[in-house]
Amino acid sequence: MPPSLSLHIAAGVALRLFLFYATSLPSLLEFRLELSTPFTSIVGVKEALAIGSYEKHSPLLLALLHHLDHPLFWISLDATTAYAVSKLSRPCAAVYMHNPLTLLTTVARSSVSLQNALVLCAVSLAHRGRALPALTFLSLAGALFMYPAALLPPLIMVLLRRECVLGTARLLSIFLATTTAAVSLSRYIAADWTFLSLYTSLVRVDDLTPNTGVFWYLLVEMFEQFKGFFTLVLQLHTVVYVLPVCIFLSHRPLLAYTFLAGTLAIFKSYPCIGDVGVFVTLLPLFSDLFQHARHPVFVVALTATAAGLLPLFRYLWLRVVTGNANFYYASTLLWTFSNGLVLTELLYAEARRVFVDRTAHEKIDVSKYDIRQV
Repeated sequence: MPPSLSLHIAAGVALRLFLFYATSLPSLLEFRLELSTPFTSIVGVKEALAIGSYEKHSPLLLALLHHLDHPLFWISLDATTAYAVSKLSRPCAAVYMHNPLTLLTTVARSSVSLQNALVLCAVSLAHRGRALPALTFLSLAGALFMYPAALLPPLIMVLLRRECVLGTARLLSIFLATTTAAVSLSRYIAADWTFLSLYTSLVRVDDLTPNTGVFWYLLVEMFEQFKGFFTLVLQLHTVVYVLPVCIFLSHRPLLAYTFLAGTLAIFKSYPCIGDVGVFVTLLPLFSDLFQHARHPVFVVALTATAAGLLPLFRYLWLRVVTGNANFYYASTLLWTFSNGLVLTELLYAEARRVFVDRTAHEKIDVSKYDIRQV
């Protein structure tokens, strides 16, 4: 392991040890709406274990956290993920270990940390051409949290880009087989099929606990007869971009994977700020795009402002009661909008890079073109 990478991981581990054992943050953060949801909260995991319910947590996840819910497990998970991501790029590992959102999510012991670890390890292994473990990690993430399954197309693109000897059909077969195995193991642990209500709950959005997403407030304010239609429309956003993005970015599958991970962080039914950890961690892979971005400083400032407003408006709403749910929802809309701007900046920068490279290669006189922003 290179010394610089060891230093970043050691510093991140030391900081996590300090926060877990020398502060009261873990007990304070596990109840934060911004860091966990009813489907990822460690409090919810403990309640589900106590009453034997699988409505909001996979039996496999409950069995895992029942034995491994310890600060050292969460710290080791982050360190292992950082090492895996370093195979993509060392700056990615540094970003992962020192990202405040990732750090706070880990200290809160939200299962989002496990989801991000599985998704990042999957793409790291795929980038090295290791198809079986990569697909196994992604299938496990899909079985536990459902939404990561939408990242299968770009992951297959990454594998094929690395000259994987297996064809698309065999890769799909491996993913289906490993997913079936994970679901079957959950069935064995639960002793029946009632745990499938987890997936229907994620799709139907029955629990309207506030979070950083766009679902809860819209469905609270909406007439009952319209909820089904708008829930369907919002859920489609998690999959409708997969095909066009994979086609547009077929020459750069890692960027497609990053972009689609970002869309899941925005449009999943129960998001938290830790969900952005995947695409933020992978951003250093595309440092060549920063020079082509339109408003990078504004986007970074807006994202930081939105992240700060989330706990502030929650405090105004639920603590001092000088605000209401509209305040908090406004901050979640700003957070969603700022993340969307990051993704659109990525696509614009890539399109501009391709255009600049093409004009330079083909020696096209761009002065005769009237370029306008639509």
